[in-house]
Amino acid sequence: RLVSSSGVTVSANTGLLQMNVAGVWKYVCDDDFDGNNNGANVACRELGYASGAHSHGTAPVDSFYDNVACTGTESRLVNCPRAAGED
Repeated sequence: RLVSSSGVTVSANTGLLQMNVAGVWKYVCDDDFDGNNNGANVACRELGYASGAHSHGTAPVDSFYDNVACTGTESRLVNCPRAAGED
C-alpha cells in the first residue's frame, strides 16, 4: 500500500511504500532499488499500475522490510531477493 508520511493510506499513485509482513505493515526500504526502477516497477505492478518510478522519501523510524533487491521479473515484492535474516 502507499501511505503519506504520517502513515495514512493514500488514494493517489504516489507515497511511501508499505507491505504487510505476517500481519504487520512495514515500510519497504529502497536502498537496494536500482536505477532501472526494477523495485519500483515490481511494487507498482503489484499495486495495479503498469509501471513505476522510484523517488526518495523519508519514512518515520518504524518497522522496515529491508534490503529488497528486485530484478524486475518478480510478480510481488515478497519474491524479490533480500539479505539473509532480514524481515
